[in-house]
Amino acid sequence: MMILGCGKSFLCSLLWLILIKMAVSPTLAADITVDASVVTRAAISVTATQQMSFGIIEYDPSHDGSLELATDGSISLGGSSTGLNVAGGSPAPAQISLNGDGTSLIEVSCMNTGTLSNGSGQFLNLQNVEIAIDAGVAFGSGSACNGLGTSISVVDLSINAAPIIFVGGEIDLSNDAIVSSASYSTTSSGGSPVTLRFIYQ
Repeated sequence: MMILGCGKSFLCSLLWLILIKMAVSPTLAADITVDASVVTRAAISVTATQQMSFGIIEYDPSHDGSLELATDGSISLGGSSTGLNVAGGSPAPAQISLNGDGTSLIEVSCMNTGTLSNGSGQFLNLQNVEIAIDAGVAFGSGSACNGLGTSISVVDLSINAAPIIFVGGEIDLSNDAIVSSASYSTTSSGGSPVTLRFIYQ
């Protein structure tokens, strides 16, 4: 087969060989581009700006009942309490400031119990811990804590980028639980605090 207009010269023959080689040679290299992406998200930041305080409780040697601290800061005795009296002392719910990426959803979970100690081997049980977001409510009307990892509320940071979490609970004073005048705290030896957990959905 001849290349039209080329004849039988050496140059034409060489051109013919080059064309054949180009037609049958396999592709030995290929290029492709790969793109990359990443999503950045600010870490969740939580700060306890107020610790939970039940104020002062007076007791008779024979007493029974509970002390309820609402997320709105109100303090009261449980319905059937006897031998107990709320005596002031500036009760207040815990307050936690929450910050994140400003757009995502954050799930909230928390422990339902804790232990207050006077540091001398005497303890009071903290129970029925509950939370409210941005505004406190009456005791029993908040979101009841049900253990770490069990979501009880979801915060939408796109609506409120810096919500406040209020925490309340109840101290069990049944069966003459108080045995002496003392200061009880979860920070004292043998005490255990309430843990809250915040994670991105």
